[in-house]
Amino acid sequence: MLLRRDRYIAKQISQTLKDDETGILIMGANHNVDDYLPKGIKVFYLKKSDKFLANFLKRMPNLYRLGIYI
Repeated sequence: MLLRRDRYIAKQISQTLKDDETGILIMGANHNVDDYLPKGIKVFYLKKSDKFLANFLKRMPNLYRLGIYI
């Protein structure tokens, strides 16, 4: 199930993320979406992601307007 989901997510990202855009994908540790992304998409892993997410939410109070749903 995870494999199929990872492939689907990677496909959606590659079809919608434009060359000049930056995306943020927050996934669980068991996912491997980056295995299925085009080579031109750079992936950075964040350590202590709970702190990153808390910081991100503080700085982006209007996430829904940006199309980010948590």
